[in-house]
Amino acid sequence: MLGFLLPNLLYIGARDWESRKKEAQEKAKRVEQEFKRGKLTAKEAAGTAQTIIKLRQELHNGVREVNGGQNQLDLLDLLFETPIINVRFVKNRLGVSAPTANSLVSKFEESGVLTEMTGFRRNRKFRFEPYLRLFAESAEGQPLKQPWKI
Repeated sequence: MLGFLLPNLLYIGARDWESRKKEAQEKAKRVEQEFKRGKLTAKEAAGTAQTIIKLRQELHNGVREVNGGQNQLDLLDLLFETPIINVRFVKNRLGVSAPTANSLVSKFEESGVLTEMTGFRRNRKFRFEPYLRLFAESAEGQPLKQPWKI
């Protein structure tokens, strides 16, 4: 009885193997493509990280060149942690007065580092545009433009 089943099982196994072989090859190809895609994403992330470091250095140097104070440097560091802010947040996080926080934010807005988002006169929110643009541009593959100047 085993003599009869064995050739049939081998035939079924061989036929099944052919269909599974093709399926396995397609799956291996998809895995390879995903691996390559992940590798590319890691390279893009490393490039974005290097650009962030460069941006931070350029902005810090710009503050120093115009003899900006420690509060401006502290605000820059805060923006890299929290790229969307309002004046009250700056006041609380930096431990400065409301007029000082407002002045800092206004200077950064005038220089193009911050962009007002709401269009309101009060309770305005600001975006750290050069920083946030890095992520949009790295996703689109566009080069970084530098319209800001401190």
